[in-house]
Amino acid sequence: MVWDIALGLTMVTFLELSTWALAQVHGTHPLDLLSRLLLVGAGLTVGLHRRLPMVTLLATTAFTAALLVVVGSWGLVIVTPMFAILNLVARSRVTVWAPVTVVATGGLAVVDLARFGWSWTPVYFSAGWISGAAVFGLVIELRRRLRTEVEAGERLAHQSREEQARRRMAEERLRLAREVHDVVGHSLAVISLQAGVAEHLLDSRPDQARSSLAAIRKVSRQALDDLRAELAALRAGLGEGTERAPSPRLEALPSLVGDMRDAGLSVSLEVTGPVSVLPGVVAAAGYRIVQEALTNVARHAETAAAEVRVMVGADALDIEVLDKGRGSGRRAKAGSGLAGMRERAVALGGCFQAGDRPEGGFRVWARLPRQAGRCLMPDADPGAATQMAEGFR
Repeated sequence: MVWDIALGLTMVTFLELSTWALAQVHGTHPLDLLSRLLLVGAGLTVGLHRRLPMVTLLATTAFTAALLVVVGSWGLVIVTPMFAILNLVARSRVTVWAPVTVVATGGLAVVDLARFGWSWTPVYFSAGWISGAAVFGLVIELRRRLRTEVEAGERLAHQSREEQARRRMAEERLRLAREVHDVVGHSLAVISLQAGVAEHLLDSRPDQARSSLAAIRKVSRQALDDLRAELAALRAGLGEGTERAPSPRLEALPSLVGDMRDAGLSVSLEVTGPVSVLPGVVAAAGYRIVQEALTNVARHAETAAAEVRVMVGADALDIEVLDKGRGSGRRAKAGSGLAGMRERAVALGGCFQAGDRPEGGFRVWARLPRQAGRCLMPDADPGAATQMAEGFR
């Protein structure tokens, strides 16, 4: 309001001084009281442009027309309706300002023709006003559309960032769930085996039973440490910006196989090729797949033997875990172990198979590409599996 009042007073001062200066230059008589009041009214009305743009245009047009009738000259008061037209164009739609502008300029042209007789000058003047308002309106409309598009783009970018954040959050939840499942499932399987050994040897071989209990304590402590690290990462914001222990790699397979052997499961390990050349994410996924496969053997196969084969090729890492247990009879209800192994393989663009062996037992096979690319499945064996889970990226 202060700025609007200041603008109105400034316009009044400008009109009064410019009219006085024109009178001095042309040698005309100064304006009478009525003419000065009309100037003051036109100038002060400009101060309403922000709150009442339509009233501002109609009022300044009326004051200008009245001053033309009284004085017989437009003078510089003509700037007030011109300002009001541009203000209305900037603050309203074309359906509002276009008819009002035509009426206002046409009215001034009619008053001029009635006062001085026919002339093309007021007609041209009115047409020029309307054309100028139309050009100004076009510029304003383009600016509005550009601003709308920019705001829409900003909203879309904001939504995209939110969707990406939600997707990252879901992926991190899934990763943490897999890690917790692998750590807890493997540790509980080893503990179960060691507890069975300890129970069986408690009376006949107490020293070996004591060793099994010590192994249970070791595995339990390691499982608690791993689980505590994952839960800490979850509390800190789903793992973002939180330091975690590095994921085990394929170099740790002998230690994993040794733990399973200590628990009473006979495991043979065959590694072909240098595992150290594999990318870290591929090596970590391969370790977890072997770990989960051996955990399933210990929990569901009802056998004491398993074979692990790891082959590092030029393009991919192949993993195969075999057992001679009872097959998929209980594995169909085993939970998320197979799904987790499949997700790990597919996440790297690899492929995965799991199913019964024709000669008995169960087979887990995974191929993890060393670089991004399509995973090529091996030649299918018609009788190789009755239950299979596959994934392609």
